[in-house]
Amino acid sequence: MDATHLIGRTQALGGFGDAAAAERALEVTLGALGEALLPEERRAFREALPTRLHPFLDASGALVDGDLTTFYSSIARRQGLRPGAAREEAQVACRALAELSPPEAISRLKRGLPRLAALFELPGPPPPPPVAPESTKRPDDLAAWAHLASRTLAGGRPGSHHPLSDARPDHAHTHSVARSDDPHADTKLSSAHGSTQVREHETLAEGKPGPKRSLGS
Repeated sequence: MDATHLIGRTQALGGFGDAAAAERALEVTLGALGEALLPEERRAFREALPTRLHPFLDASGALVDGDLTTFYSSIARRQGLRPGAAREEAQVACRALAELSPPEAISRLKRGLPRLAALFELPGPPPPPPVAPESTKRPDDLAAWAHLASRTLAGGRPGSHHPLSDARPDHAHTHSVARSDDPHADTKLSSAHGSTQVREHETLAEGKPGPKRSLGS
C-alpha cells in the first residue's frame, strides 16, 4: 500500500481541500486506533501500513476501551473538532484504510476491535435495477379492452351506431297490415294463391253435406 495513494483516497472520500488535511485525518484516526489496540495487534497492523504512517499508530497513552463513543471522542480531542465532524473524519479515514489495506490485516483489526468493526465494512455492489414485469395480457384481451374503451364517454365518437335514418320503429300489431310490405297480397289477383273459395276451403270438392250450422245449434 502506498502512502500517497492512501492519502489521496482519503482526500477524495472526505472532500478535503488539500492532501495535508487528509493526511492529518489519517494521523489522528490511526492514533485513536493505536490507543484501543493491544500491543501485538498494534504491531501486526503497523506492518500493513506504509512506513511513513507507522508513527501515527504508536500509542502515546494508556490502553482505552475500544467502543465508538470513546473512539470518536479521542479524534475530536486530537483534532479540536466537534463530535459530528470528528465522526465524519473517522469514518472517511477508516473507509480508505479498509479499501487499500490487505484484507487479512483488516480482518485481524476487526477481530481485535469488534465494536469498531462496522467502520471497516465496505458497502456491497448496488442492487440491479428492477425489471418491469412483462404484460400477462393476451392480444385478444387487449383488443377487447380497446373495444370497451371506445364505448366509454372518453373514447366515444360523435354519432350513433344505429342512426335514425336506418331505424324502423316497430309499433304495429302482430297481424296489422302496417307490418307487411304487401298488405293486400292475399287478395290481389296477381299474387293470390287460388280463388277466394279455394283459400276459404269452400269448393264443391271440399264441401260436406248439410249446412254449416244446424237448426239445433
